[in-house]
Amino acid sequence: LYERAQMVARSLPDPKCQAETLAGLVTMITAADSHLADAESQSTDPADYLPDPGDLVGALTDTDRDWARALLDRAEAAACSLTDPSQRAAALATVAEAAAEIDPDRARDLLDRAGSAAGAVTNPGLQAVALAAVAEAAAGFDPGHARALIDRIEPLAEAVTEGDYRSQSAMLRSHLAAVLERAGREAGPDLVDQVEKLTYAVTHSGQWTLSFALARLAATVVDIDLDRAEALVRAISDPDQQARGLARMAEKVASVDMDQAEALARAITNPGRQAQALACLADLALARQAEALASADLDQAETLARAIIDPDRQAGALMHLARDATPASARRLLARTLRLVDWWVVLPALERTSAETLRAIADEFVTLPGPWIARPSSRRN
Repeated sequence: LYERAQMVARSLPDPKCQAETLAGLVTMITAADSHLADAESQSTDPADYLPDPGDLVGALTDTDRDWARALLDRAEAAACSLTDPSQRAAALATVAEAAAEIDPDRARDLLDRAGSAAGAVTNPGLQAVALAAVAEAAAGFDPGHARALIDRIEPLAEAVTEGDYRSQSAMLRSHLAAVLERAGREAGPDLVDQVEKLTYAVTHSGQWTLSFALARLAATVVDIDLDRAEALVRAISDPDQQARGLARMAEKVASVDMDQAEALARAITNPGRQAQALACLADLALARQAEALASADLDQAETLARAIIDPDRQAGALMHLARDATPASARRLLARTLRLVDWWVVLPALERTSAETLRAIADEFVTLPGPWIARPSSRRN
């Protein structure tokens, strides 16, 4: 299958698509090593390492690594054939990401070359966007390299915000937020400072646009520096965007500090938005209580889970309870879950069950009280 996928990738007429597809195959191959530890198969057939109903069978072998390196060679060649420097930079950055797992030195070299290609873009606004795209790729495995690339963007910021360059500004903000998302806790305060400074520098098209940019940035920063994220949200001037930002923060904080999450939700001035945020926190609290009770009193845990208002969250709680329940209880819980969300959401739980159990779930599903409605957003207990 990998051979057929490689043939299809190499037949693509667009070198950029070819490079990105081949790099994606490298990522698929190297993923086998990080997903499984207890490999029993010693086969050298790469097809043995394809996902098999949601799982992988086999660890990364020397043969896989050799194959991955060969794919990298072809992906790099396709990227280097691109004449447009912006496209070449993006393609080389994609190949660098794929190379990071098996050849870190090569990945760093590819990043250097991607940065050089981005620097060759003559339009200063487009050059800033190209550099930011490379920084996004670097952030996942080399945050220091991402910081160096953002340093190069700062002198170009003024050009990005002029006249018809607003679309460039939007692309640049998107890449900058993604840099922090990729870097995660490895970002550090310096990188957060850089991204925040540039976000302000390239957003001059109105308060709503700035509010939107700050809201996204705050949602990204909340996992890195909670106080910094809260400061960003409170700096938002648009009430609706600020309410959205506070609600997102409250939801993320709820897993570690419910009191602080409630304080953030109550800081929302719009009564309707505040009520929605508090209802979300109530759902999260019920899910946590149900999880804690599951081993001691499954019936009570199910009662708590079914009190969750949001259908998706209720479905998640029921599936969590079904994971360690007895077969009979799991059938009941999964049948109820199927009344809340589409079947494919429940598939990870269903694929671990036998055909006989699936038939029992189907029988229980059709006997549950209440109308069956096809749209998940309209389903209720």
